[in-house]
Amino acid sequence: MNLTLEQAALLLARLPKIGPRTAKKLIDHFKDSREIFSARPDKLLKINGLGESHLKSIRHWEAIFPQVVKEEEEIKKQALSLNTYGSNAYPLPLSFTADPPTVFFSKRRSELAEQASNKHRWHKRTHF
Repeated sequence: MNLTLEQAALLLARLPKIGPRTAKKLIDHFKDSREIFSARPDKLLKINGLGESHLKSIRHWEAIFPQVVKEEEEIKKQALSLNTYGSNAYPLPLSFTADPPTVFFSKRRSELAEQASNKHRWHKRTHF
C-alpha cells in the first residue's frame, strides 16, 4: 500500500508506544515519514531509543489505518489543513521544541479570510 505523507504522519501520531519525541526521531532519521513503515527492523533499531515494543507497534500499522481514513474524511469535511512535522509548512519554532506535535490541524486560509470578512460585514451592519 502506498501511503501519503499525511497518512504516514497521522499513523505515527496514533501508534501505541510512539510519542512525539519518538516520532520526531523517526522522521528526522528517515526524512520521509512513509519510509518508516517499510524500513527493515535492523534500520529502525539503529535509532537511539527505539526498541522491540516500538518495532511491534510500527509493524502493525495496518490495524490502525482505517482510523486514519476516517480522520482524513473528517479533516476534509471540516475544511482543515493538516500540518505535519518535517513538512515545509510546519512552523519552524515548533520543530525546535523537545516534543513537537507530529500533526496539528488549522483552518484553511481561505476559510479564515471568509470568516474574517463575514465578521467585518456583521460589525458594519450592527454599529451605527
